[in-house]
Amino acid sequence: MLLVGLVFCPFGPRFFQADSFAEKNLFDMSLEELMNVSLVVSSSRTEQKLTESHLPVSIITAEEIRASGLTNIPEILQFYTGLDVARLDRTRSIVGVHGMHSEYADRTLVLLDGKSIMNPVFGAPNWLNLPIFLEDIEQIEIVRGPAGAAWGANAFTGLINIITKKPDKLGGLLSTTINEYGDNFTHLRLADSKEKWAWKISTGFEKIEDSDSAGAGEYQLGYPAMAPLIPVQTYPARDFLRTWKTDSIFSHDINSSSKWTFGAAYSSNQTGDREMCGRFPQNDVHIEMLRLFSRTEFGVDEEVSGHLQWYGNYAAYQTPFILERYDYFENDLEGQITFHPSENHKITMGANVRWTQIRNRNKTLFGEILFDQRRYEEYWTGFFLMDQVKLTDRLTLEAQGRIDRYSESGTDGSLRLSSLYALDEARSHILRAGIARAFRAPSIMLRETALTGLMGLVNILPTPERLKNESVSSIEAGYSGQLTERLLLRADVYYQRMEKLIGSEIVSGFGPVQNSAFFNINGADAWGTDCELTFRDRSFTAAAFYSFNHLRTDFSNQNIRAFFPSEHKTGLRVRWKLDEKWAMNFNYVYNNLIPITPTGSPPDDIEVKNRLDITLTRQIAQDRGEWMLGVTDLFNQTVPPVHDISYFAAHETPGRTFFTRLQIYF
Repeated sequence: MLLVGLVFCPFGPRFFQADSFAEKNLFDMSLEELMNVSLVVSSSRTEQKLTESHLPVSIITAEEIRASGLTNIPEILQFYTGLDVARLDRTRSIVGVHGMHSEYADRTLVLLDGKSIMNPVFGAPNWLNLPIFLEDIEQIEIVRGPAGAAWGANAFTGLINIITKKPDKLGGLLSTTINEYGDNFTHLRLADSKEKWAWKISTGFEKIEDSDSAGAGEYQLGYPAMAPLIPVQTYPARDFLRTWKTDSIFSHDINSSSKWTFGAAYSSNQTGDREMCGRFPQNDVHIEMLRLFSRTEFGVDEEVSGHLQWYGNYAAYQTPFILERYDYFENDLEGQITFHPSENHKITMGANVRWTQIRNRNKTLFGEILFDQRRYEEYWTGFFLMDQVKLTDRLTLEAQGRIDRYSESGTDGSLRLSSLYALDEARSHILRAGIARAFRAPSIMLRETALTGLMGLVNILPTPERLKNESVSSIEAGYSGQLTERLLLRADVYYQRMEKLIGSEIVSGFGPVQNSAFFNINGADAWGTDCELTFRDRSFTAAAFYSFNHLRTDFSNQNIRAFFPSEHKTGLRVRWKLDEKWAMNFNYVYNNLIPITPTGSPPDDIEVKNRLDITLTRQIAQDRGEWMLGVTDLFNQTVPPVHDISYFAAHETPGRTFFTRLQIYF
């Protein structure tokens, strides 16, 4: 009770600095200035300059998000190095750092302001259902590599942390985007500050039409031999979405050195269902989400700071194609403190406890996922310690360690040891090296699932043995160098060894009948490189990147229940300020085939992709607003079907799409 009281009773000092990054026009900043003011928190749980991060981190700024004209986070992420993104239909996308991604994979941890937004039942977040507004995002931080030493389980291959804007830096906003298919995305934000209080309330409505209405929607079977049993020619594309959502944040400065922030966010979603394991009930899906949080930031003096926070995630899913209904209630309480024993020494430590209640209900025993129990109570507790020492003006060492105990898979640990070395006194050229270990804990879906599939032919049996945590060990090296005043190069290489990867194996069956279950099935080796070259002057910025990523499982037929990474991926982002009123933006990405098995099994693989987005923006209303005209996926009229895990049928989605957007600031 004392801890809960501390969360809701703000006290104690903390030292704040003005958010100069948000106030400056990025076009007016040199590369050196941009790197120095770009702060990241995802690598060490405390604010530090991007050049001082001991992990490979990429930042997507609010300016880049706005200039893209895109309306959801996965579409934005696909244009950045080290990320694999695929669209399953118009409302579902899968995202992974260096692959290992599917709709039900949770090897990439996703956070909102450092708070988990993962689905505790099925793993990956429901991206388009989340009560998040793109216009309220300050930056998105992408950590490429194991980040479990800072954040705990499931930061296995990497981490995505969505950082929202502070309410005292915001004003009013009205934004609406409409495309040629009648999709609509409208957002109204009211924000203000007075004396010690600041607040922000955002609300909006989003409508997405199904692929049939958008000129696509043709189905394809992943297993053509099942054509007599699955009448895909009669299936409608039901990937429509209707979403109402709201988000509110309030902050109070107790004094010059302390702050209390709290808020609530809610979304109500109605979308269509889809086929799974041969079953397609064609009934609407209803999802409601509620997020609450309260955070106290405090300090003792200039050398000591910390926070105490609570957050809760509550959701109710009516998903007739998976199971009739499931709810989860997730609460997390966390404390953290940072202090400086000396000028060149920083220590951060803390702990958290999370408890989750899950309830489920079935309507039929055929075709729906069944769990062993109707109700689950699970808890998670962890302790972390980070120690950073600046040995010389050029050499910095950092150690991170964390111990977690999960009620369902026991105790496990994560570790990271790393170093930064500046090759010159100006710190324009920096080398990074590190080793890391992290783990992934099996979700309730993997531990407790049973399913009777199409006509009893494809079935999932309860796991016959207790699943162990997956583990990954990584060796990393990197270079960050300002080659000229306007040219920056960042390059990272890695090797990873994964053990006890969870997959499915056939345990019994005869002829067409296959009964499978989940097991820890051997491991895999992964290696690769991520490179990005950035050029910037006062009216033009361009970033070109290339990623090579290879994943090799121990056995050629090993099932990891996820897609492998795209082996070769390259892209280009260009922002060109034509004059004081006009600007253009180009985003291009290419990736080769993304396999779902080590040997490749089209049409299950994700096909080679070329995508080009172009936007043209004009400032209006005396620079109090902007109008945008754009086209996404210019090269492709339609996008081929993507067959994710457990889905026999999938349909194409529309590609090239013209849109317009209007934003007014007040």
